[in-house]
Amino acid sequence: MKRSLSIAFLMGMACPALFCFQGCQTNDVAPRASAPAQVEDSGPALPKAPKTSLAEDTLPDLESIEKTYPIPPDSPMNALDKEDIIQVGDKLSYSIAEESEKPRIILVDETGSIYLPLLGSVRAQGKTPYELSRQLQVELQKEYYSKATVLVTDFKNAHSRGQVYILGQVVKQGEMEIPSDRVFTVSRAILAAGGFNERADATRVTLIRKDSKDPNKEQKFDINVSEILNNGRLDLDVPVRADDFIFIPSQGDTIGEILVTGAVRNPGSYPIPIGIKYTVSQAIFRAGGFDEFADQDSVKIIRHKPGTPEEERTITVNVEKVMEDGRRDLDVQLYPDDVVVVPERWFNF
Repeated sequence: MKRSLSIAFLMGMACPALFCFQGCQTNDVAPRASAPAQVEDSGPALPKAPKTSLAEDTLPDLESIEKTYPIPPDSPMNALDKEDIIQVGDKLSYSIAEESEKPRIILVDETGSIYLPLLGSVRAQGKTPYELSRQLQVELQKEYYSKATVLVTDFKNAHSRGQVYILGQVVKQGEMEIPSDRVFTVSRAILAAGGFNERADATRVTLIRKDSKDPNKEQKFDINVSEILNNGRLDLDVPVRADDFIFIPSQGDTIGEILVTGAVRNPGSYPIPIGIKYTVSQAIFRAGGFDEFADQDSVKIIRHKPGTPEEERTITVNVEKVMEDGRRDLDVQLYPDDVVVVPERWFNF
């Protein structure tokens, strides 16, 4: 009995001591730090702090950028304005295609600069939107992005770069907005107009635009859209600009006729197709080619076009060099009512 009481007494004394030891251990030892929470990667890490400004002399010029940092032909940056110059007071729309944020509206301040996240103050005055976008792209890709498709546009035209006019044999003729977020070409404009109708000649589409260097002159592009759409010849597709005219002729449309006579296999009158540069070698080919007696280096063009100077009314063309040597610079363009005379070669016996 005494032995049982002694054991109980000792146990009673030991429990508080054990409890005190455990409590002291809990208070004296710092708790183990929990593992940091895993945060989902939401984008590229920024290896350097944002800049306060970019010195103009540190920015590469556009020519160097185009050589060193080429962009794909289908990049939206190719659709940016390459002609209009940014001025003080302009409002610009700025965005990076790889981000989901809405475009920022930024003002060109009195110093000709804009302020951008990461890059700070950047000179914008005197540059085109395309040039500025390319410079910003290079700087962002140096330190902050693996790829940055920078889009700077005039805020007034943030959703449109002007209008293009489509006339002729398409489903829907008229004016069309040029979107600012992608390259808009002749073939895409035609598809947006509902495509060709059943009378269209898709091989002879004509693009007419004002010459940027001389507003009184026009530039003309003859485009075989059938090759683009049916055979994937994207290299033939021309990006459109504001105020361009696209004309789609009917099959068989002409602007007049020329007469081919002399030493050819099928002399006669031939139509000049609308929308193409029709030359003397093409006319001879349409007339069956030279016969065996033709003097190919002395073909004459007699011109009746009103206003033609006297010295240009008769033109001699060495068609042999055009055909045999590829001298396309000698191949004279023909106009309605021109007469092509192929003389016979004289033989000495």
